[in-house]
Amino acid sequence: MSNNVQGPSGVVVQMRDVHGGGLHIHTTPMPQLVVPRQLPAPRLFLDRDQARAWLDRSWRTRHGPMRVAVQGPSGVGKTALVTAWGHEHQHRWPNGALYADLSTTDSDTILRGWLLALGHTYLPEDPDGLKALWRTATAHQRLLVVVEQTTAEAVHALFPAGPGCAGIATAHHGLDELVATGGRVAHLAGLPDQTVGDLINRLVDRPLPSRVLDGAVASAGGSPLAAALTAAALARGLYTPLAETEQENLVPDRITTILTALAEQSATAAVLIAAFPGSFVTAEVTAALVGTPCEQAQRTLTTLVEAALLVDLGRGRYTVHDRVRQPLADRLAPERHTAMVEALADFYRVRLAAVDLVLNVWRWRADTEGIQLARVAQEDEVWFSTRDEALAWVDAELDNILALARLLHRLDRAEVAMFVDHIGTYVTLRKPPIARELYEWGLEAARPTGDGRLVGLMLQRLSTSLHPDWQAALDLNLQAKDAYEQAGFAQGVASAYESIGSMLARLGRLEEAEEAQTMSLRMHQELGKHRGAAFQTRRLGEIHVRQGRTQEAMAAFTASYRTLLHLDPPDIYQATRNTQGMIALLLNEEDPALLPVAELLALEGLASTLLSGSLHQRASLYMELATIARTRTDRSQEIDYLQRTHPLLSPGHPVVEQAASRLAELGAPIS
Repeated sequence: MSNNVQGPSGVVVQMRDVHGGGLHIHTTPMPQLVVPRQLPAPRLFLDRDQARAWLDRSWRTRHGPMRVAVQGPSGVGKTALVTAWGHEHQHRWPNGALYADLSTTDSDTILRGWLLALGHTYLPEDPDGLKALWRTATAHQRLLVVVEQTTAEAVHALFPAGPGCAGIATAHHGLDELVATGGRVAHLAGLPDQTVGDLINRLVDRPLPSRVLDGAVASAGGSPLAAALTAAALARGLYTPLAETEQENLVPDRITTILTALAEQSATAAVLIAAFPGSFVTAEVTAALVGTPCEQAQRTLTTLVEAALLVDLGRGRYTVHDRVRQPLADRLAPERHTAMVEALADFYRVRLAAVDLVLNVWRWRADTEGIQLARVAQEDEVWFSTRDEALAWVDAELDNILALARLLHRLDRAEVAMFVDHIGTYVTLRKPPIARELYEWGLEAARPTGDGRLVGLMLQRLSTSLHPDWQAALDLNLQAKDAYEQAGFAQGVASAYESIGSMLARLGRLEEAEEAQTMSLRMHQELGKHRGAAFQTRRLGEIHVRQGRTQEAMAAFTASYRTLLHLDPPDIYQATRNTQGMIALLLNEEDPALLPVAELLALEGLASTLLSGSLHQRASLYMELATIARTRTDRSQEIDYLQRTHPLLSPGHPVVEQAASRLAELGAPIS
């Protein structure tokens, strides 16, 4: 093997003889995960001393995790109570506070989001496996979990398991049966008149005539939300007290009063935001909804918060209170709803295209129009200048993207396939637990278009979510090849042959796999696609390893590695996959003289994962370094690498299980 190194190869160490204690390389400690603090921002909160004392008592006298429920009518202050109490005692839960509203999503989606927030990146698709992972993940944590608008059945799945945890549920009713399983339930009544009067006075921030205040208190009916809405109207000088009205009609009537006093654009924005399918809006989303510049949209959001129609969640996010949402959304005319859906589809399509351009500059796209729109939109201002910025935007907006995709799917709109086109690289890097459902929607949306390129891409994307059913995945890729051939799209055909070869290799049909990958390699070379050709070269190397053709495999990995690093920009993620192949070959030789080379490759690959963001690669490389340390009988170094592996991936992931097993053999703790 030549020891020449060419191109941007990262860290390089060249040596002839190594004596003494061998090669010692110190790596930078991994960055710590941000502790999730998801509770809504605290609000003005009065009274409720008895309810807070009840929560304190429930915490002190718990047996195992605290399990409580707060019931009461809409607007009575359930959210304000649990939020205030949670913020007041957040020091009790150093591992974080998690929050979800079940009225806008489902239990499985909530669990997946929470596990991702806690740093678990490998999540089982099976719902029972997901719940088991949640129990495992929370067994030794100290967490606060708040679930709004939930049911007793959902509570059992969503409450944490650890004795240092607290689970709080809210609902209008239906949670009394928690008592049978050791939980406690409180029924929250309305506020006394004196407290309602104090609340209105503080919100209005100026003295009110006693007649006006008395009428406002009477109209609120003890509801903190109704009191806030009344205060918003009074703050604008609407002093006419409300007539006595049944509580169910109070909020819609008050909303009418508030909207009438608002400028038309602000009133329209309030209705559109209430009809938004996601869990929150930003100034950018509001600008797309209303059709105004972002700065003006931000002013509109501020106005709606002051009018008590929106809640400021912090970090530029806003939402509509659950009591206000439906009465507001009901005001949206059907034609305006259609226009809203189109505006949102355009906004997220172009933003996702911009993300894709940053994350993967090499891949072909079926939605070329979306890519062009993204380029034009960023001529004056670039939205995402780095991969981290692009990933962070999708991380933050993922729930909204999925909610909109679900709505577009129900409406049979083709934009779902465009979303899938542009989010694929994000899914590859982050592996969120939504791929299969999203890809199925994309395929359903693509078929009626008659676009063979789009259909083929959706078939290939769906195939990636079917593991370990490799035969079904193979069948989908064969269909993709047919769709590409009918469309006369050679690059798609070459890509399909690559996927077909990978599935055949998974099925142990190595000769057929080699033939398919060779066909893909030849087509990529003819098309001048150097990155695609490098892919196939690596795939052939992997097949050669299984065939025992070691020298050919090493030559393939080396050639692919060099090609990928000479791209502009270099493809670090894929190059590191070749590094992993080389390491495995060197370790299989069982030659102590090759250990420094394998270690050097592993450390170089580890540095590369900090740029690519692949946690799976990072964990795998730590495992390989642990194997090298074991070969050298360096027990402490082996334990250190194994312990670094464990927090990178979720429990149940094969790499994590392997690390845990080896730590158990060594009699060492997981971390």
